[in-house]
Amino acid sequence: MTTLTRKQRELENRKKLILKKSRDLFLRHGYAQVSIQDICTAVEYGKSAIYSHFKSKDEIYAHIKLEAIRLLADLLEEGVNPRAKSRDKEFLKCARLLFDYYAENTAYYKALFLSHHDEDNVDKSSVYDQILAEKERARAPMTGLLETGMAEGEFRRDDVQRL
Repeated sequence: MTTLTRKQRELENRKKLILKKSRDLFLRHGYAQVSIQDICTAVEYGKSAIYSHFKSKDEIYAHIKLEAIRLLADLLEEGVNPRAKSRDKEFLKCARLLFDYYAENTAYYKALFLSHHDEDNVDKSSVYDQILAEKERARAPMTGLLETGMAEGEFRRDDVQRL
C-alpha cells in the first residue's frame, strides 16, 4: 500500500470537495445552469485550481457519474446472484436494490438516470472508459439472470443488451 504525502492528500481532498460541491450545484440548478465560475464560488478556489484537476465542466460531471455508477454496480454485484435458480426472486432483488439506491442516493440516481448531460461531449479520457466498464459491471447481474433463463428455456430468446 502506497502512503500519500501530505500534498497528495491535500490535492485529493481538494478534488473530492470540487466533486461534492459540483454535484450539489448540478442537482440543485441543473447541469446546464451551472458554470465553472459557480463551482469556483462554491469551493472558494480560482479557475486554475479547478482546471488543475479537471479539463472541463463535462469532465467534472463525468467523474460524478462514475461515482454514481460505481456505487450502483457494487450494490448489484453484491446483492444479486446471476446464477440463482429462482430468477423471479433475483429480479425482485434487483428492483429492490434500485429502489433502495434511489432512496439512499437520490443525487446519484438523478445523475445517472434523469440528467440531460451528453456523455458524447466528454473528452474520451480514462474517466469515460471507466464509466463504460462500470456500466457493464452494473448490467452483469441482470444480464446473467437473463442469459441463464434463456439457456434453460424459461425466457424467450432475445437480445440481452436490449432487454
